[in-house]
Amino acid sequence: MRNLELSLRQMIEIDGCTRCGECIQVCPVFQVTEDQRVTAFNALQTTKDWSLSKSWFRKFFLNRRQMDQERLKNFSQEVYQCTLCGHCEVVCPVNIHSKEIRIALR
Repeated sequence: MRNLELSLRQMIEIDGCTRCGECIQVCPVFQVTEDQRVTAFNALQTTKDWSLSKSWFRKFFLNRRQMDQERLKNFSQEVYQCTLCGHCEVVCPVNIHSKEIRIALR
């Protein structure tokens, strides 16, 4: 995965995800596939995990390992399965701009 070009606001939003799962229920791709890996919830969590695994501070003090290459490969494909419909943004209780983040991840 290339270096992410996310803004500070986007990184704060990713960190602010409460994991409530509201986005999962309204995702049209999830409704068809029942695969949570394509949801905004998963995209935010995987992006957060990836960025934390790159941090020297996290690796040294929190013992975070590099992300598995297979997980990164799957994630890079899952990002494109999102239809960018924006339903996840509408229901997000903390107003995360998931569509913008997905576009940046592509």
